[in-house]
Amino acid sequence: MSISQTEKRSGTAVALAAHDELAAEQRAAKERAQAVQRRWTTAQIAIRIISLLVVLSAWEYIGRQINPVLFTYPTAVGAAAVKMIASGELWKYL
Repeated sequence: MSISQTEKRSGTAVALAAHDELAAEQRAAKERAQAVQRRWTTAQIAIRIISLLVVLSAWEYIGRQINPVLFTYPTAVGAAAVKMIASGELWKYL
């Protein structure tokens, strides 16, 4: 085997090793980016759920302090909805 063929093979081996290393780094970067995206999505969902609970809690508290004709509370609305669905009245008006 000549020196030039040995050099070509070693050069090819180095290039393949560099390519494999680059591919591994790209996979790792992609996995890190996906982990960050999952954390961000989870945080957004948690913020939305907490906000909804705060608003409903405030509505429930304030609604019980005020005349129900003017401003009713969520549990009363839910109970009325269940009652209207069960009787079929809600579908009639929809």
